[in-house]
Amino acid sequence: MTEYDEAIDRAVAQRASEAFALLRQLIACRSLPLAEGRHDQPETAVGTMASALARLGLPVVALPTGPDSETLIARLGSPDAAGPVVILDAHLDTVPPGDPAAWLGLDPLSTHEGVATYLGDGHVQLRFPATGIVVERRLRRRMARVWEARGGGERAVIAGRGAFDNKGPAVTLWLTLAALRDCFGTGGLEGSQVFAIFSTDEEQGERGIRAAVDWLARQGYLDRPLTTGGYRQGMAAIVLEGSYSYLPVVGHRGSALFALRTSGRAAHAATPDLGDNAVLRMARLLARLEESWLGFRTSSLDPLMPDRLLEPATVALGTTIAGGGSCG
Repeated sequence: MTEYDEAIDRAVAQRASEAFALLRQLIACRSLPLAEGRHDQPETAVGTMASALARLGLPVVALPTGPDSETLIARLGSPDAAGPVVILDAHLDTVPPGDPAAWLGLDPLSTHEGVATYLGDGHVQLRFPATGIVVERRLRRRMARVWEARGGGERAVIAGRGAFDNKGPAVTLWLTLAALRDCFGTGGLEGSQVFAIFSTDEEQGERGIRAAVDWLARQGYLDRPLTTGGYRQGMAAIVLEGSYSYLPVVGHRGSALFALRTSGRAAHAATPDLGDNAVLRMARLLARLEESWLGFRTSSLDPLMPDRLLEPATVALGTTIAGGGSCG
């Protein structure tokens, strides 16, 4: 372990209680996409994080992403469009809490400390001693592989909306900044810069990270020449995302969203033969897409991703269905 490693470990340990307090504050903030708040609203997720960043004494830029939403960019180090840059990102928005029954009587906007024990065969037991709740759940295959790679066992857990995706990683990003600042001051290390992006609207339109990239471009950081591998010289980026169970991931398939529309002709329920049901048209279309998906993936998508590390492409059909109105 190097001298730097030891110094950062000490700084993290000294800030741990402050980080946990910040996580509790963030979980208590309802922060749906485009409603995460602004830096001057201390009761919101963005306002809470802005206050935490202010305690570090780092310069922060607030980028509007909507009337009630801002993305924050904090900088450690002196401005230099040509020097080494590391970009770190974590999003502050969450999906809605969903079905209250799934929370086992726990308040999703509160922090609940518990213990998770891996039982083997993809199953985990969750215990929350303060409430007496003990349940067993089956994990997704990917998450089960993570437990097995780490030797199973028992882990302390925190439950609450966003604890895993993605307020826990956002606090980890804040703690990273705090430790670096404590070790090396606001000037950073050896002339390099760290940009910490606390983005918004990740769960829907990704407006936050788009605004951050536009800002970096306006500051001249994206004018650098490309390496032979297609990367900007002297730049690196790490996205802190709970979906990967805090494991390093070196590639991502990316995603594409398609909106499909079918049209029909309205008719009275007593005379359906006089109309043309657009819902049934859509149902047939989705069924046909499902039937032909494997062949399409094999012939058209797999050749684009020859690296097996990325695993095959997936499809989610009919994730949002809306309609029933008449067309003029």
